[in-house]
Order: sequence, then structure tokens, then C-alpha cells
Amino acid sequence: MIKTSPVMGEINDTTMDEDTVSTAISFTVTDINEQALTITYISSDESIISSTGITFSGSQVSTNGSSYIVSTTAVDTTVTLTVTPETNQSGTAFITITVTDPDGMTATDSFNLTVTSVDDPPVLSIISDIGTAAGEISFTFVEADGDTVSLTVTSSDQSLISDSNIRIVGASGNSTSLTTISDVAQSVSIQLTQENNVHGLVTLTITASAVGASVTESFNVIVSPPGSGNALEFDGSNDYVNLGNSSALKPTSALTYEMWIYHSNWSVCDSNIFSNTQGGGYALIIASTFFKVETYIGGNYQYVNFSKGSIANGWHHFAFTFDGRYLKSYLDGEQKAETDMGGTYTISYHGTNSTIIGGEAGDGSTPTFRYFDGKVDELRVWNVERTSEQIKSNMCKKLTGDETGLVAYYRFDHLSGTTLVDLTGNGYDGIVNNMTDSDWITSGAALGDNSTYDYMGSVASDFSVTLSHSDGDAFTAFGDSGTYT
Repeated sequence: MIKTSPVMGEINDTTMDEDTVSTAISFTVTDINEQALTITYISSDESIISSTGITFSGSQVSTNGSSYIVSTTAVDTTVTLTVTPETNQSGTAFITITVTDPDGMTATDSFNLTVTSVDDPPVLSIISDIGTAAGEISFTFVEADGDTVSLTVTSSDQSLISDSNIRIVGASGNSTSLTTISDVAQSVSIQLTQENNVHGLVTLTITASAVGASVTESFNVIVSPPGSGNALEFDGSNDYVNLGNSSALKPTSALTYEMWIYHSNWSVCDSNIFSNTQGGGYALIIASTFFKVETYIGGNYQYVNFSKGSIANGWHHFAFTFDGRYLKSYLDGEQKAETDMGGTYTISYHGTNSTIIGGEAGDGSTPTFRYFDGKVDELRVWNVERTSEQIKSNMCKKLTGDETGLVAYYRFDHLSGTTLVDLTGNGYDGIVNNMTDSDWITSGAALGDNSTYDYMGSVASDFSVTLSHSDGDAFTAFGDSGTYT
């Protein structure tokens, strides 16, 4: 039998835009010998179209990951090719397609593929959420084409940070235009001035515009007083905060909750501080002689209680963790008790009751009794178990609100109002009940923008601590000897 070469149809020249994928480009192949043909291609400029920039498809086309095969007959078989140019590249490449039969006989066709330059938007770096409006916030951007870039920074809440109180460093306000060098990162910093006597979560949006295109990047900033800020004082009669009945505040497989709590005389305190217990759930209860920490697991309440002992009156940090097996309670960063369930379990909850600060939750949205007469600050609820080291390292430090596993975060830094804002942005705000603006008080908890749980060092000069007050006063103490009060 006389063998003949396969035959390819003509491929027309094609134009496409930079940074896009081509529309389908088709050609036909015939082979009277009805053989399987190998498809290959060559690009005259691999900086535009690389050796992996073209793929082939069709009802008779197959691939093993490294090569393409088309099964042919004496009738036209259609092959479709798709082109993906290299990023940010433009120009013309001469593409040669070859089909080869098992005997080495070939057919080829070539075409010009022109990639048209398109003005790219600038690329902004990702900015993490920030826990304070103080200091400078820095980011970078890259403009691929070297065009002038216009930058504008805007606020989602003018009552917390107004646009007029946003300044791009080197500019007079919240907008500026900058010359660029193609593909060279450029750093920018912004400074914020928060409004007075306010607290909440604000979203800042950076808009970067160049010729023909714009891009935005948003991030959250927590607006709070400096230092420990404020706290909420409960009267022990009917004051409480309703955090709602969201299942997000009722994690089942893992849980951490932590808060700063105050009482003037812990030895006589006998009340519930934080709970959603009612045939399920968890609670921090101060009993007559001990901290009662209960969680409904395996069909019963399980406990990690510990004695009040000689606990000093005033502010203390409390934390509870559960990882599916072990329940642990902490006071001031030190583990006080642990219960081993002996296997993996989940926490069960009442279906619809609220999570309550300041009393026994009951089966609805209002506490039934055991109201707390003390102060609360810095409540955090997580759907993960926080380690002992994480608790120690962060209990004196404000969070940014976007930490992994953080479900709800309350700083209690308001000066007025009946809303306790959730600073994660998840929207689990609390409603303050039966309280007045005078119950928002200056906090005395050991809280700041940096943790002061610092025990690492070999000489006194290894240690320094900065203390800030919510009225703006601050001082820094450096280790020498003795103590500071």
C-alpha cells in the first residue's frame, strides 16, 4: 500500500488582547490512511507564546499530558486550538502547527498571532486588618505600563474616621497622583486621625487608577481609645448584654472564650458572667467558693472548676478552651483545671436561646437570674482551641479582629449607646439592656496594643513596658531594678 502524507486546512492570522485567552481557533486534518497523528507547534517568540501556551481539543483529540494525538479519517477532522499568551506580553509570534503520522510523514501550516497591548490596572498589595488607627499604614502597588497612578483612600464611616482625616504621606489629603516605573513596586503610607470619643469598626478602601483601568483594596481598622480603653459595669440587678442566638457563638467541636472580669470582692461574688446554658451550652459561673466552668458535653454538664482561693480583688483574665476531648480553664494566663472526656465529643446547645453577658441565659433572650455585679472587658469567642501560649501571649494585647478562628470580638470601648459592636465584622453585635451611658467606664484591665505578658530575659534591662490610659496619657518604664507602681 502506498502511504500519503496527511493534509491540514489553512489557519488564518489571528489577533487577541493581552492577558486574555483566545477564542477557539479551528483547523481540519485528513489522512486517507486513517492514522493517529501527533500534533506539535513551534512559536517564533516564546516570550509571547510559550511552549505551553497552546492547547488542542476536539472530539477526536486526546492527550497524555505531554503530547496531543488526533485520530483521523479520509473525511475532515476538526481540531481546535486555544492560546494563552504570557502575562503582560504583547507583540506578534509566528506559530507553526505540525501533524505527524507514525511513519514520520507530516503536514504543516503557519499563521501570525498578534497580541495587542492593553492598559493594565495597577496591582495593590493586600493589607491586613488593623487593630488601631494610630501610626502609619503602609502598602505597595505596581503599575505594569509605567503610567501615572491616581490614589484615593476613603472611609466607610465618616463618624469614626472622616475622609478629611485621612492623609497620604507626601500629599495634602486622602488623594494623590504618582509617577511610576513599569513593573517596579512603589511604597505608600497613610496616616489616620480618628474622631474623638468614638469606637467601632471602619473599612478603608484604596482606589488606584491608571489609564483605562482601576483597582481597589479594602481593609478594616478598629477605632478605640488608647490603652485599656473602656469597660462595661453591671449592677447585679438587671443589667445584661444579649449577643443573640446565632449558632456561630455556639461552636460544637472546638471552643475558646476569654475575657477580662472585675469584682471589688471576689469572695462574696455569686453570679453568672457569661452563658448560654439551658439544657446545653456553656457558662462561666462564680459560685460561693469557686469558679464554676460548665459545658454540656456527652449528655451531661462537664466541669473544669477551680477554687477562688486567695484571688486578689480587682481585674483578672479568664479563659476556657475545648478541643473535642480536653476542657481547660485558665486564670491570668495560668491553667487552673483540666477535664479529660476520654474520647472525642461535641458541645450540645439549646436551639434558640441567646448568649448572655451578665446573667444566667435561660431559654430565651432575657436572663432568668444570677445577675453579675462587676465589670467586663475584652470578650473573645473562638471556634478553635487556643493554646496556653496563645492565651498568655495575647491576653494583655488587643486583637485586630481577623485572627484565625475568631468568631466574635468585643472591646467594650464605647462611651455611650446600647450596642456592643462585634469587631470581627461578622455582625454579632450585642444589645445592652437596662443600662445607661454612665455604665461605660474607664477600664482598669491590663490591656494595650502590645502584650505585657513578658517574662523572658536575663537582666533587668531586657524588660520594658508601655502603659497607656484611655484619656491619652502614656508612659514607658525600662527595667533597672525594683518594682513600678
